[in-house]
Amino acid sequence: MEGYPSQVLNLGQLPLRERYRKLKETLSAVKPKAVVIFGYYLPEHWMIRMLATRLGIHTIFVGETFQSSNHRWRRPIQTRFRKLFFSGMDRFVSIGKKNFEYYRSLGISEGAIFPAHYCVDNNFFHASPTEASAMRKEWREKHKIPAGAFVSLFVARLFERKRPGDALDIHERLTKLKDYRTVFVGNGPMEESLKEQAGKNKRIHFLGFQDQAATRQAYYGADILLLPSEFETWGLVANEAAACGRPTLAADSCGVAEDLVVYGETGYVFKKGDCEQAAEMLSKLYNDPELLQRLGRNASRKVSDEFSVKQFAEAFQNAYRSLSGNKQ
Repeated sequence: MEGYPSQVLNLGQLPLRERYRKLKETLSAVKPKAVVIFGYYLPEHWMIRMLATRLGIHTIFVGETFQSSNHRWRRPIQTRFRKLFFSGMDRFVSIGKKNFEYYRSLGISEGAIFPAHYCVDNNFFHASPTEASAMRKEWREKHKIPAGAFVSLFVARLFERKRPGDALDIHERLTKLKDYRTVFVGNGPMEESLKEQAGKNKRIHFLGFQDQAATRQAYYGADILLLPSEFETWGLVANEAAACGRPTLAADSCGVAEDLVVYGETGYVFKKGDCEQAAEMLSKLYNDPELLQRLGRNASRKVSDEFSVKQFAEAFQNAYRSLSGNKQ
């Protein structure tokens, strides 16, 4: 909120008609050359879209969406609504390859789409080798995890769409590996059932909700991030892990798969729900520490070079400058 003028409208507290009126008053007073709309799922998104058209304001859209295999019966309805909404957009900023391809599948011209790479604040997560080593040691001592253990980390809210049960299934398939550990960071409605399923297994750790600083320590303490979600529009935890020098094992249903998480380069990608395949990949990394370290280094380099805040901001700048008469 610093470094530029801003105003919080608190529209959610108002009736729909009042929201529309307040948005109209704000846009009429500010008279922007363009507005950025993040998503299409709120009434306010549709109101801004309509007002921008009425007031002659350019629109730039960014959203977390791509065509998934989930809810196929809803897809035709969703597609119609999205096409209607997108028909009022001048430019699009895509967050990754699947997002870009989805816009193209809806008939949006390539010239109207400005590719970007979804990002986090890499600087926050990055640590020097000395700091990283100290965090890893401290975190493992705190949670009673041996220095030589291999740790798979699951970071997400514990509910069905994130498929935390797959992490336990994978763990069971790897029990023969000496000191293989699974750590859960997060809480949610499945927490108690997962703990019951894990029983008294001392190689499975539930840390509950952790703030960002504590989650950063967990990345450094672990060896690999596990992302088995049923559906993930992206999966920013993979960015966070990569910024900490950790590779990701991601399901192919995640937007980040084959974009930041490149098979055999920065991690591995497995078929959603195929816990046997995921376990085989983890077993390979367990038995090849040099490969694991190389994937981590590659992930760190890739997220630093290609998935920065700077490049994401530049995509918006380029989209804006491409609009008629906007050269600054």
